[in-house]
Amino acid sequence: MPTARFPPERSGWKGPLPSQPQPILLTVRELSIGGAERDLTKIAKHLDRSRFEPHVGCFRDQGLRRAELEAAGVPVVRFPVHSFRSPSVFKALAAFRRYAKQHKIALVHSFDLPTNIFGCAGARFSGLPFIASQLWFRESIYYSGWRLHLLSMRAADAVVVNSHGVEERLL
Repeated sequence: MPTARFPPERSGWKGPLPSQPQPILLTVRELSIGGAERDLTKIAKHLDRSRFEPHVGCFRDQGLRRAELEAAGVPVVRFPVHSFRSPSVFKALAAFRRYAKQHKIALVHSFDLPTNIFGCAGARFSGLPFIASQLWFRESIYYSGWRLHLLSMRAADAVVVNSHGVEERLL
């Protein structure tokens, strides 16, 4: 499993640490029950607020995790993507870019396949670093989605995996 490279003092970071908390955008398709949704919520709630200011972006902003995030003071923004074959994706990418600029987002981290694809495009369109997540085996993904997903993984600045098996298959 990949080794954590934080805090920056231990990662080979050369520059000074930021004096202000850095706004980051964590993305997931929806805020309902699910492993990725739970992981994103835990991370957003428990990040060191002296160093990071979490924001959550999603396609569907209803679900039990929304109340948890709002209670923790984490802003939730909806990017209404209904299909990657629909013109709605271009409107959502423009909204993503506006949100990132308005909130001075410094990093985008996606937690599932649809937001890996969307988050990568949005981050690149906005000139931001992007972290993708690969938390499942390829066999569980429909073929056309897998191709787009692989493109987003190749364009990512980093990829987070949750097991040696997933890491080996991804490599």
